Amino acid sequence: MRHFLLALSCCLLLASCLPGREVPPSAELAPRNQALVVLPVEPIPGTTHTDEQRTRLAAGAALLDELLAEHFAARPDTNLVSEVQKEAIIGLTNAAPPVLARLVGERLRAGLVLMMHVTDYRQRQGTTYSVIEPAAIGFTYQLIDTETGASLCNGKFDQAQQSAFENLLDFSLKRSLRWMDVREFAADALKRKFAGCPYLAAPAKQ
Repeated sequence: MRHFLLALSCCLLLASCLPGREVPPSAELAPRNQALVVLPVEPIPGTTHTDEQRTRLAAGAALLDELLAEHFAARPDTNLVSEVQKEAIIGLTNAAPPVLARLVGERLRAGLVLMMHVTDYRQRQGTTYSVIEPAAIGFTYQLIDTETGASLCNGKFDQAQQSAFENLLDFSLKRSLRWMDVREFAADALKRKFAGCPYLAAPAKQ
């Protein structure tokens, strides 16, 4: 009996030291209000941009705005804000992203705010099967919880399309035997990056 009680005590002690079942971080951090506001994409700030670079980045921002509208079209709780609406809400302030997100969230009653910058944009030079210069897109994104100011998802993408036989170990790229135009390449990049964030992934098709 003495040995049995000793063994039982050891078992209970070991059991008490085992980690409990953890809740996934995404579930712990999930905001109560998951209504999403998508702010207009902005060119990455920079005082050394040439006129040609500014033109390209502006075109890239416009393209990403269109792709975001398509990506979230099936999500009814998404509000895509225009540049005019954004300025009406927050003015021209240079406050930090968490502060901006809180202002937007309070005004539009949203729990999530997506902010993006375009860092590169280049249209394909050539044809579908013969290219002089491939399409390229670069962007950063950050999804902020408007209640806590926490960054729930963030990331970046900055690449040109590569041929099907280049960097075969880089699985972040879509492989193709044809050269995509910048719209198709950017749409694929956006989908792949957002797929890793449960709040930004495209709704499953019914």
